[in-house]
Amino acid sequence: MKSWTKNDTIFTTIVVSLIIALLVFYVIDINKVSDYKGERIGVIQFRIPVATRNHNTVLVWDRLKNNSPLYGSDTIRTEEHSEAKILFDNNDMVLNLSGNTMIKLPPSMDDGIQDIGNMVSADMTISSQSEEREINVSGQKITLEKNTTVIIRKKKDNQDVTECEVIEGSIRVNEDNKEVVVTKNETVTINSKKGAIELKQTVFSLIAPKHNSHSIVNSEKTAVSFSWSTTTSEPGFIELSTDSGFKKIIANIEPENTENKSGATYCNAVAEIDSGAFFWRVKTSDGTVSQPRKFRIESIKEVKLLNPVSKELFEFFAKAPKINFVWSEDSVAIGYKLQISKSPSFDDVLFETETGMNSITISEFNTEGKYFWRVRPMYPDHLSINNEDSTLPVSEFLLTKKEGIEPPVIISPAPDFVYNVENFLSTGMNLSWKNIQEAESYEISIYESEDSTTPIEVINSKLSFVKLDETNSSAIKNLDSYYWTVSWIDSEGKKSQESAKRYVKNVSGNQFIKALAPIEGYRIEQSISDSMVFTWKMSTEGRTVFYLAKDLDFKNIVLQQDVKTTNFLCPYLDLGKYYWVVKSYDDKGSLLTESQVRGLEVVPPHAPPELLDFENDSFISILNGTSQMVDIKWTEVADADFYDLKIYDENGNMKVQNPFYTSNEFSLKVDDTQTTSYTVVVQAFTNDSIRSSRIIGLRNSTNFTVRVLNPIELVSPLNNARMREVDVEITNPVLSWKSDEVLDEPVVEAICNDVKVPAGKLVRISDNSVRLVDPKPGSYRWTVKAVQYGCDVSATEYNSFIIIPKLEPLARPVFVEDKMMKGFDSNYLKKTPELLCRWKPVPSAQYYYVKLYRKGYKKPLIEMQTKDTSVILTDLSMLSAGKFYWDVAGEAEVMVDDEALIREGRHAQFNFTIKIPKVGEIEPDTGGTYYGY
Repeated sequence: MKSWTKNDTIFTTIVVSLIIALLVFYVIDINKVSDYKGERIGVIQFRIPVATRNHNTVLVWDRLKNNSPLYGSDTIRTEEHSEAKILFDNNDMVLNLSGNTMIKLPPSMDDGIQDIGNMVSADMTISSQSEEREINVSGQKITLEKNTTVIIRKKKDNQDVTECEVIEGSIRVNEDNKEVVVTKNETVTINSKKGAIELKQTVFSLIAPKHNSHSIVNSEKTAVSFSWSTTTSEPGFIELSTDSGFKKIIANIEPENTENKSGATYCNAVAEIDSGAFFWRVKTSDGTVSQPRKFRIESIKEVKLLNPVSKELFEFFAKAPKINFVWSEDSVAIGYKLQISKSPSFDDVLFETETGMNSITISEFNTEGKYFWRVRPMYPDHLSINNEDSTLPVSEFLLTKKEGIEPPVIISPAPDFVYNVENFLSTGMNLSWKNIQEAESYEISIYESEDSTTPIEVINSKLSFVKLDETNSSAIKNLDSYYWTVSWIDSEGKKSQESAKRYVKNVSGNQFIKALAPIEGYRIEQSISDSMVFTWKMSTEGRTVFYLAKDLDFKNIVLQQDVKTTNFLCPYLDLGKYYWVVKSYDDKGSLLTESQVRGLEVVPPHAPPELLDFENDSFISILNGTSQMVDIKWTEVADADFYDLKIYDENGNMKVQNPFYTSNEFSLKVDDTQTTSYTVVVQAFTNDSIRSSRIIGLRNSTNFTVRVLNPIELVSPLNNARMREVDVEITNPVLSWKSDEVLDEPVVEAICNDVKVPAGKLVRISDNSVRLVDPKPGSYRWTVKAVQYGCDVSATEYNSFIIIPKLEPLARPVFVEDKMMKGFDSNYLKKTPELLCRWKPVPSAQYYYVKLYRKGYKKPLIEMQTKDTSVILTDLSMLSAGKFYWDVAGEAEVMVDDEALIREGRHAQFNFTIKIPKVGEIEPDTGGTYYGY
């Protein structure tokens, strides 16, 4: 194999330098800003960058920033996914530009917009406000009347055709020297090649969302309302796509409501949509489609402060360090303002800067102490977003000046490093140490022995490493071994103490041992430590000895073994750190060469992850018919590459199995219909790698139960029950319900005629019922609300019932007394063997209840119902001497709320007396009839 030569190095350096130079020139070129300044006519604002600008007098394309000024004769082009808005200084016209759009602006605002349609592509919205404006589309002059909005589209399949769709107001177009007026929902098509225009009526009017509307929300999903009208025979449906060509349709949305008015069908629909840019159109079953509309939904993301981490400590000796501030990005923001203060309330801002990036390095710290910092996202002017200081996250860091100047920490070569003189002469040897930010330079000192105080050679370096070779070191190649140190020098010329001396041994070219595996810092799990093999490469004729020790100085040797091969199988080891080395000795026991010392660690299995927010045998309550996400979290296990997560139900069925799960949290959706117990088992693992063996962790598990609760069921009164006031006056109604368990604090809510019933009138009579005291007539709604185990188990609806008021009683009947006898004897009964009861008709009475009572008795002798106003008693056998009375009351059946009710009447009574002489006081009449005996 050809060795790497000095010429190879020079050639490679030249090529890399040229590549870097070309990249620098490219970056300078694409960000170069032209010096041209013509008449300013407006500014450009971005919803989504990027756009560039070119003036016809220069070749440079400028990359535009938000609110960049625009000048006469500028040509503006937007990139694929960008969205921009041009605001003209006269505040009269607005241009909304979509991606892949190019437009040439007029020399001044006295001229119309030029060359729309003659450029590469166009998709824009133009709005005129207080004045008429002229634009030029594919060579055709178009006049926009006041308050007009037009969408201009270049046909992708035919660049000669441009469409102008009027969505508000009207435009005027000249055709064959005749002025054609194009109004709302009409489209004019201009063919630049044929020089012709075509006017057509739009059968769809897309109302909302408006074209190029931009909504900012605080959640990943939002409900979007669509509305449109159509003159077609069917309302159509919405096609929702992520591209303007509708090749990536993500949803078809049917209308929810339609209404016919003024000869058109108005439709609306609502859909839950993620954040992003979308195109929508209306389509009918016969393939008729509307023009597309575009809208964008963006969710605001909280800017998180990433670096410096909270309360991070920065120590320095003389000069405060540069600090790199980093924060998360918000796609809605167009820039960020970084503020640094010594006060958490930012009363005195020490440093403030704006940047379009999400990081910046600051070096302007002059004093030690505590600092606070925050980042304010900056949003486009057309968005109204709450961005108050009180809502911004604040982080702090601490600058501390250290006394004295500590020496650097050496990195390589490792302690007791063995190097080959021949390799040194050909490739050199690298020395390195940890970089110190304040260091202006470093000083490397070479000593002949550990006790030497005067270096035999001193080498300077501007970097935190140096390559020693024959060009800068003449002493090393002549030494069997040496020691070296490094110190650093600050900007004021102050020099630190030297680092601890590091020993390096020289061996001849034909004697060497190079350790191969395991590498420095290797970690092996204890249970498999007896499978570890130490390997090395060597060229030596002496006796080879393998050493394993618990300390770097090899004073606590665990294992010492003569070996004849270049590998050694490790025995089972206790936990802890170990160091190993391989040495070669001659016949006299003198050291010929040795490998570099390497350290390793025997580690235990990973500790079981600690499950957070979960106590074993805990309960989670959900309502039947609903679902809930249960967040399962555990502590991160240091050095673990992944976790094995398993979740079982109470029957041992595995619900979740993620054997290579990299996160330390998992959301489990539970939607059980009955109470179910779960077991969560999690275990940490580390993969085999060059730096570690496979490490298997200990399992941890926990149990939890999903308790399924049913909502309260309303039992009585039944829904839409009807009660009479006369009945509830006797027995007040009882409101009762059913629940899974006895509720702790149920709240009964009753409403009568839209007025809440006072709680004092709902008297608890059992765990699941209350009595409605002193109810009034009216329409009632009632329900029961309760929270059980943190879960809302309230009844899902209200039950209704009606208490029907008492009706005004009918008038009391009036007896026709001249037709009735108040007193009579047997002579009267002989002449008239019947008894008459008559009364005058009662207004509204439909029938009457008539009863005959003997005075002092509760049970009537007779009772009957009649529609007449009189009754005649012909069966007088039931009568005898004594006092009697007739009882009469009217009744009527009336309809109240579609229910037949009885309207009772007031009672009237008529008293009469029958006188019968005693036996022997009268002469019998042969053949006659006697009463009362």
